[in-house]
Amino acid sequence: MKIKKLYAYKSKQHVWRILLTDSNQFLIETRDVNSKEVFFNCIDIKTGKPIFSDFQFEEKYWMGIETIYKDVIIFHKYAKPDMPGHKEIICFDIASQKVLWSNDTLIYLFIYNDQVLAASESFTGHTYYALDYRSGQVSATYGDNSALINQLKIKAEEEKDYSAYKFPEKISKETLLQIEDETQVKEIIKNLDIIGDVEYTSYENLLLMNYFFRAGGRKLQNKFTAIDLAANKVVFENVLMEDAKGFAPDSFFVYNNILILLKERDQVIVCGIE
Repeated sequence: MKIKKLYAYKSKQHVWRILLTDSNQFLIETRDVNSKEVFFNCIDIKTGKPIFSDFQFEEKYWMGIETIYKDVIIFHKYAKPDMPGHKEIICFDIASQKVLWSNDTLIYLFIYNDQVLAASESFTGHTYYALDYRSGQVSATYGDNSALINQLKIKAEEEKDYSAYKFPEKISKETLLQIEDETQVKEIIKNLDIIGDVEYTSYENLLLMNYFFRAGGRKLQNKFTAIDLAANKVVFENVLMEDAKGFAPDSFFVYNNILILLKERDQVIVCGIE
């Protein structure tokens, strides 16, 4: 098997989050923690062609993404700076690049069957609502029926399809060496001063792994390696962090036959697997 680099997306800010849409587009959230600005970028996953770049709201920093549903991005604001609580619902259509609707009195919970489930808070508790995801119109009111909301949330989670994704798992160097004792994996990592766990997954005959190791002195390097286990050879390597200041987990994943790598916290490398 082969891995071929298709393109690289490079940002002036830190890549904070990568999400995929239903129509094979990347949504890349980048943040400048010094100027306190957040930017949202959308690119075509196959070509790297931008759909929109460095989109911002009037609120420049205290914004985030709840989810993407049928090419509609659901944003939120933060109830208080530096605090995790969310407020407001803002639905943004990727195709038209316009806000479809917003609601500043409700809090997003989850989405199910084309309905945004949301809640209002008061001193007496929560009141729950269902809103059409395209129009924002209230289609149902559930009062304080939290049992029903929990049932719907379970159904929503059960119906999510992650079959196109492969996310890495963590494993110790020692355990990985025991599993792959007779392969190139052993030759690559047995003499390395690996720090922490190895992140790995497989794709058909490929073993994909990401690891941190001391590369001379106290320099900490982060490297990604892909090994064709059938041919017993390395088919792709890339140094993701040349001089890491700390651990940066979740630096790669696979979507269908596309490998996505996060390099130096400001670059996304997209490769095809064939």
